[in-house]
Amino acid sequence: MLEGIRNDRDDDWEDTNCSKQVETLGGKLPPCIKERGAFMSPRTIPVEMAHKLAYPNSYFGHMLPVEMVLPAYSANAVPFRWTNRRELEPMAALMDFGYDLGREPAKETTGFESAWVLNPENQSDCLETFFSAFRPEKTLCFFYAKHVPFVEAQGRVIVGVGFLSKPVPPLKEFNYEDPNNPPIRGYLWDRPISHSIRPDFKNGFLLPYHQLLAAAENNPSIDLEEYAAFAPADRTTEFSYVSEHVSADGAIGALRSCHQALQKMEKVIKAEYPWASVKAWINERLTELEKERGPFPGLGSALTALGMPDGVFLAEHLKANCMENQNPWVLFGRAVDAPETLVPEFRSSITSAIKRKWKRFEEKKPERRDLLVLISRMEISATQARSLFQRNQDSETEHTDKELTANPYLFYELTRYDEEPVSFATVDRGIFPGKAIEGKFPLPESARMDGPDDVRRLRALVVSVLHVAMDQGHSCLLRWQVLQAIRELELEPPLSLDKDSMEIFEEAYDGEQVVIDATDTDNPVYQLEERDEICRKIRTCRTRVDKFDRFKSSQDWTSALRHKDNFGAPKTEREKLALAEKAHALKELFESPFSVLIGSAGTGKTSLVRTLCQDPAVLAGGVLLLAPTGKARVRLEHGARHPASTLAQFLNRPDVGGYEGSTGRYLIVDQPISPAKTIIVDESSMLTEDQLASLLSAVTGYERLILVGDSRQLPPIGVGRPFVDIINLLRPEHFDPPQFKVGRGYAELTVRMRQNEVADGDDVNDLQLAV
Repeated sequence: MLEGIRNDRDDDWEDTNCSKQVETLGGKLPPCIKERGAFMSPRTIPVEMAHKLAYPNSYFGHMLPVEMVLPAYSANAVPFRWTNRRELEPMAALMDFGYDLGREPAKETTGFESAWVLNPENQSDCLETFFSAFRPEKTLCFFYAKHVPFVEAQGRVIVGVGFLSKPVPPLKEFNYEDPNNPPIRGYLWDRPISHSIRPDFKNGFLLPYHQLLAAAENNPSIDLEEYAAFAPADRTTEFSYVSEHVSADGAIGALRSCHQALQKMEKVIKAEYPWASVKAWINERLTELEKERGPFPGLGSALTALGMPDGVFLAEHLKANCMENQNPWVLFGRAVDAPETLVPEFRSSITSAIKRKWKRFEEKKPERRDLLVLISRMEISATQARSLFQRNQDSETEHTDKELTANPYLFYELTRYDEEPVSFATVDRGIFPGKAIEGKFPLPESARMDGPDDVRRLRALVVSVLHVAMDQGHSCLLRWQVLQAIRELELEPPLSLDKDSMEIFEEAYDGEQVVIDATDTDNPVYQLEERDEICRKIRTCRTRVDKFDRFKSSQDWTSALRHKDNFGAPKTEREKLALAEKAHALKELFESPFSVLIGSAGTGKTSLVRTLCQDPAVLAGGVLLLAPTGKARVRLEHGARHPASTLAQFLNRPDVGGYEGSTGRYLIVDQPISPAKTIIVDESSMLTEDQLASLLSAVTGYERLILVGDSRQLPPIGVGRPFVDIINLLRPEHFDPPQFKVGRGYAELTVRMRQNEVADGDDVNDLQLAV
């Protein structure tokens, strides 16, 4: 629930006044009004808006509420991203609209550390810049919800779309206790945005979710989530921060999602809805957006990547001065030759360094120029453009410029793990921008696709599907699952695939990015290349068990367990059985170069680890205790009475480098270290494939590695369940002796001693009740 609604709601008052008109409520309003809950109201609603920080005797205490009038069919837009200092600074540096961090009041002045823009001049510059882009009957307004009751998946759900119908009203100041001499001024960040959506849906529409819910009541087979229209997953930032500018690619993706949702809804909703006219309206907007997007939406980012700080502004100038069907890169080339052809404000942009670089590209490195031009076909940020343009400059192992221009989908495939990746959808729209643009501005011959089913596009689609599946916890997919996932995508141009198409793809596939295991020719398994490497790392665990030398033990493990610091002398038959079981398990854990220790809560796993860590031979070689989470680490350290670390802490060490803090990724390590002879990982059921593979690649020279956990715990948050897989791999068919579940590399504790008995045969009452 939104904070403003949660804090100000009055359920009893709302129950009493439900169904009443707002103007009859005597001035009191439900909090949802301020949170855009009345955006389809046909009545004007005045709302009192208070400064969020105007507490008594505070720095802003002199600021009084101001009235904001919400016209009929309007919503208050507030651009939180443009008032957040951390988010704002890179935008201000790129666009240079006057924001100056030095004007912000210090903590000593305000009495608190703020993440928000507080200086009135800065507020004015930021807010005016944001709203200056709005044009009546030109600007589209997308209304979305962060969460709806019938969708569990993450994503912004599109509610409706219309035009901005009126000019945005001027910036409003708060009222002050002393209007003539306020200590500091302040502006209301909210501004009413009037839209064109009306009940007749002639110039905008709402998606018929209420009708869909009614249809689902009569037809339980309807999966409501399948009918939701989502904002593009690669444009989440544009559909966040309450109000934000949406790029042409973001708008196109959102409208296509609405169109697809309507196509599905029309088949199950029997209620009246102007299906044909709404879909026609969407089609008209898509045509306009494709034209507005143009063939080079990333021109400014490409020029910035070339080394021009004001590349975004120069790009807009070049586009504005292009004749119909003229390539702006031609104008740029002329400007490089003769900067005086530009208006004075841009002449200094063509420095001698830019001249030399561009000339060198043209004369000696045309592939660099071609790559830059191809980058400009994608609607990407300057950061993304720089990453692509410099991708092979610092490493000999990266793809060459020629390879990148020959397969633009590498832009997606190679940046998937970057902090700011280029999405498949972004590349796809750059390659297929619409027939009108394709005919006038064709791609270079090397980058041109041989139809919608070009193998380069299909490979990138397979990679995309597998990457999404990975985010959902799947390490691999069968062919039919890949095929089904591709069919569900909103692609333009559409792709018609069947089993034969996939078999042809498999025959023509070059083996890069994806590994296809066709052992079962009817059901080949698809897996990302990096996941195959991870799984191969994990499979080495079995090799250690079967082929590595074992370590002979002369230790009397029963005596070690009976030590007063551990379990003590057994008093019951059950305790004797538990002690014998643990002694057999300890012997195997000590002797095996790799092993698993499993058991439910109360079977003594942590105490067993403590006993092993006390062994002189184990201590002499050093012990490394690890756990997946901070809470598990504290429990392990306390129970084992030995220092422990989280997996991320260990892998993030400079001499290891197996954890990337900026992205949260666990990496395969090229140069492993020898941290200890005995390595123990507790709560191993929480390990993802990535975590375990990273650990296995990061350590060497150890004598024993032990994974401890309960296989019946909840699965990890991430890809795979490697602990369960390893248990299934190592668990023997028969145990010797049969009363103990111990085998090569496998030890299972079955006798529970925690809250299990008071005396021989007497069950604890609370456990009887639970059963």
